[in-house]
Amino acid sequence: MDGIKEQKLFDKYPKIFRQKDLSPQDTSMCWGISCGDGWYWLIDTLCGALQRYVDSGRVEQVEAVQVKQKFGGLRFYVDHANDEIFSMIYLAEHMSYKICESCGSTKDGLTTSGGYVRTICKSCLLQEEHDTVWVKEMEEAGSPTLEQFITQRLLTWDNGKSLDARICPYDFIKIGSYLARELKESYFENNKGKHRD
Repeated sequence: MDGIKEQKLFDKYPKIFRQKDLSPQDTSMCWGISCGDGWYWLIDTLCGALQRYVDSGRVEQVEAVQVKQKFGGLRFYVDHANDEIFSMIYLAEHMSYKICESCGSTKDGLTTSGGYVRTICKSCLLQEEHDTVWVKEMEEAGSPTLEQFITQRLLTWDNGKSLDARICPYDFIKIGSYLARELKESYFENNKGKHRD
């Protein structure tokens, strides 16, 4: 999940996400929320319902130990739960199979893609396939590797002067996002101040 949306959930539900700052030996929540942005509203709704139930005094504080996508569905693992808590989580997990993990759409017939099973709408699937084809075509045309291409563009991006005319800013942002995910944002961490934010 996008860091900004993830932080919003952490800030809104600090008691549920208390374990986010613990070590990997203690919890898997230290890895953050491992799913697409499309489920943000579903997780937000679930956490709101869980916290209201806890605040009613019927159960001790629920704490998330792991939130992720697995086999195309949301997994929300917690400590200190009773049957009512598990029922709310079960409902949200089942709902996730009808909500696009990328954009949050409940329309457009959902499907799973490739060997990595995900719940994704047709529009997002087509966009991802288009992006994948574009990257492959770029590499087949003898262009530099994706990492070299983006690194060079980020380091020389000065008011758009060095941008290749064939690359529109939207494509540039998409490729930059792709690279950041692939390199686990290590490039940006190691080169702060050398590119535009």
